Amino acid sequence: MKKRMDMKSRADRERAQAKDLREEVSTLRAEVKELKKTVAELMEALKAALHKPPSGGDKAAELEAEIKKLREQQAKNSSNSSKPPSTDGLKKVKNLREGSGRKPGGQAGHQGHALEMAAHPDFFQPHPAPDVCPCGCSLLGVPATGMERRQVFDLPPIVLQVTEHQAELKTCPRCGHKSKGLFPVGVDAPVQYGPRIEAAVGYLRNYQALPALRTAELFADLFNAPLSTGFLCKSAGRLFNALDIPVGEILAMVKSAAVLHSDSTGARIKGKTYRLHVFTTPQGTYYFVHKSCGAEAIDESKVLDGYHGVLVHDHAMVYYLYGGDHAECNAHILRELKFLFEEREQDWAFRMGELLRGAKEAVDRAKAAGLSWLESGTLELIERGYDMIVIDGLANTPAPKRVKGKKGRPKATPEWNLLSRLRNYKDETLRFARDFRVPFDNNLAERDLRMSKTSQKISGGFRSVEGAQAWARLRSYISTARKHGRNVLGTIADAIAGRPFVPART
Repeated sequence: MKKRMDMKSRADRERAQAKDLREEVSTLRAEVKELKKTVAELMEALKAALHKPPSGGDKAAELEAEIKKLREQQAKNSSNSSKPPSTDGLKKVKNLREGSGRKPGGQAGHQGHALEMAAHPDFFQPHPAPDVCPCGCSLLGVPATGMERRQVFDLPPIVLQVTEHQAELKTCPRCGHKSKGLFPVGVDAPVQYGPRIEAAVGYLRNYQALPALRTAELFADLFNAPLSTGFLCKSAGRLFNALDIPVGEILAMVKSAAVLHSDSTGARIKGKTYRLHVFTTPQGTYYFVHKSCGAEAIDESKVLDGYHGVLVHDHAMVYYLYGGDHAECNAHILRELKFLFEEREQDWAFRMGELLRGAKEAVDRAKAAGLSWLESGTLELIERGYDMIVIDGLANTPAPKRVKGKKGRPKATPEWNLLSRLRNYKDETLRFARDFRVPFDNNLAERDLRMSKTSQKISGGFRSVEGAQAWARLRSYISTARKHGRNVLGTIADAIAGRPFVPART
């Protein structure tokens, strides 16, 4: 009886489900029918618009311009604009680097490197020969004639070392005063982690870009040391305080540099976009975080107070308010020229790109020959060719026209904007050819910012402004130490021990 009732109940449910499916299919058919009707109406409207007399020419021109703009936006990638490579997706993009013509892998004559045997192994594990030869003869008592060696390099079992500090207690027999031995500096709690663990945490979080949770998981898995979030935060705070003096010296170093690179990028903090700024040289790197990318941020940082060297940047106009001389990043200019030639068929852009690359090659040859300047005739040819290309480009590019009824500056085309920039900032664009201390591009600043984007991709941003500032300070210390050939983990450990690396000013 119960079995029949269950079967009936199941059949009722199946009938109800089938009814619901039929109703859903019916609804979808009605929606498809309505959609086809709408599409037919839109097609009729489009046909009418296409065959309409050209009375609305202005509107058609606007639509055509908008379509062209959208196509150009779609054509932009990391090789012909300032878009980062992460936006390229799976598209194959040909960058500005020329092929070397060499095959992949090691080249002929290259000295290879392999793992070599250790002269003094830590352990020996003998493997005796068999007692019987395959022919049946006994080998017992037969002396060995040689030894084949193989070595295995491996990690030892990783266990934490626990050091117990014992402060002796004594009571004075005369007055009863109790005396106690002194614990070393840094031994403050009954149970705590040591400075080497703090150094490893700082290394993993700020150099290898591991988030807090994954750092804690790594310590639990490798060392059976479950670190708490509170410990990670306190450790970061102690390291932040330990870097006050070295980072102050790094700031003084970059402020006194003859050539200084600068750039900034977005940083997500508490769901809002801040700016991570970098000022860098081959010897030192200084980061700071601010909500602004303009003069307010630079003024508060005081990096460019009284700076009179050459400031290399990507044509961010705020930098022209500071410094003595300026140099433009020609890598950015080459990408813009590539876009104008490939997508807007601007021949002058191709010629300007060839001229800038040729000028760079001339500078590289002169540097390789031990010279510190270009011959006057070579530099004159470069400048004359530069001027001719700009003049020719401007002559064949329509100037922006003011639209009646619209206020403000008339909108210019990308080619007009770049030509005007090349004309007005000729000295800054060719600074690398006149002053061999100045590089061709601003790649140093871009490389120093790259790790911040990697960190944000992994962790998704910072939870507080204080956390971002701590990251910037420690990255300043780490990046500068790397530029001086220092071991990162050891350098962080030195800072925790009160002996931070302080770079010498050049």
